Amino acid sequence: MNKLSVPDADVLQVYHDFWGAYSRRDMAAAFAFCTEGMTLFGTGAHEKANGLKEFKELMKLDLAQMPNPFVMEFHWTRVSHHIASAALIEAELTLHLNVEGKELLVPAVRTTTFLVCEKSRWLVGHAHASFPSADQAEGEAYPIDALKARNQELERIVAERTTELQKALSTLKDTQQQLILSEKMASLGQLTAGIAHEIKNPMNFVNNFAVLSADLVRELRDELEKEKTKLDPKTGAIIEDILKDLEQNVTKINEHGKRADSIVKGMLLHSRGKAGEQQPTDLNAMLNEYINLAYHGLRAQDPTFNVKIVTEYDQSVGEITAVPQDLSRVFLNIVNNACYAANDKRKTAAAGFIPTICVFTKNLGDKVEVRIKDNGNGIPQKVRDKLFTPFFTTKPTGVGTGLGLSLSYDIITQGHKGEISIDTKEGEYAEFIIRLPRKIS
Repeated sequence: MNKLSVPDADVLQVYHDFWGAYSRRDMAAAFAFCTEGMTLFGTGAHEKANGLKEFKELMKLDLAQMPNPFVMEFHWTRVSHHIASAALIEAELTLHLNVEGKELLVPAVRTTTFLVCEKSRWLVGHAHASFPSADQAEGEAYPIDALKARNQELERIVAERTTELQKALSTLKDTQQQLILSEKMASLGQLTAGIAHEIKNPMNFVNNFAVLSADLVRELRDELEKEKTKLDPKTGAIIEDILKDLEQNVTKINEHGKRADSIVKGMLLHSRGKAGEQQPTDLNAMLNEYINLAYHGLRAQDPTFNVKIVTEYDQSVGEITAVPQDLSRVFLNIVNNACYAANDKRKTAAAGFIPTICVFTKNLGDKVEVRIKDNGNGIPQKVRDKLFTPFFTTKPTGVGTGLGLSLSYDIITQGHKGEISIDTKEGEYAEFIIRLPRKIS
């Protein structure tokens, strides 16, 4: 066999020009490189052509199946045989297809192309293409359906893994928030217990001595009654008036002492609860108890304090699953704030203003709603976004710590998987809206 004087590079150029015209869908240019007797064996059993006419028809059907655009990336090309009038070229390539906006790859397409030299011009006389697998469907030129299926399966697996990771991350965040909340509640419980115990001892003394003083007043009156004939009427009347005042004073001391003692007992009750312990809770009863506790607590601090309390409880609310020690803190804090806001407005409002707080409950099926509204000065727009931020407070220095609403937000949203929001109109009212699931998920 005699080698042509034409180098392999010329044969390869014709080869690449032929397949390049095909990938550009320029079939007129591609067919110009073919002999009249052009034959083909394609990747599918149905893909065969005997003669240029059949080859043209088959290529039209082939391109109709191919997405537009597509790119042929050659990995290697070699001239395996090259004689005077013929050359055999082998190659391996990857097809880059764009299907429905997604890139799909047809890897390792193998081609064998036979070229002949006619009138000093190289032409393609036969082409054969194959895949290392038989993934294409009946009548399909390329395994696009199989590639789509594999791509969809990969996307499904990735989506499942992503969902699993997101769930794991969400669980981790919830656990972290629960740990932080438990630590806050534990610290607050310890502080509350310490303060309550410190107050309880002197409070017991106050109550006990008030009772003893009342007994002494009665004994003194009895003794004076025995000596009444020895005293002039004027002196007897003065002593009687003093005894009445003294008796009234010790009675008031005893009443307020008992009220303070009930507040201390409530604080201790809070601090003894086990953090995170869920149990069936009568929502209406809890609200009613802590409204009274907040009211009497404020009355003990300021004898001039007074607000009108309006309640409307939906009796169908019944019991919910809750952590009572935590949820009661929320109600106590918000009712305290409402009482403070309404009473604070009273100091500057026109005559006839009645400080009022309204508390409503409503059954929402799998949820319950609590609304606590006051007719105070409302919350300015500029501070609403900061309302649940730790250490932020609208109260004067020394009155508020800025922790109450922050802890309340954590207890409702993290501890009870509920929602808390606020509706307010500056100068008119503020209403806290709490929605809780019947069961904590």
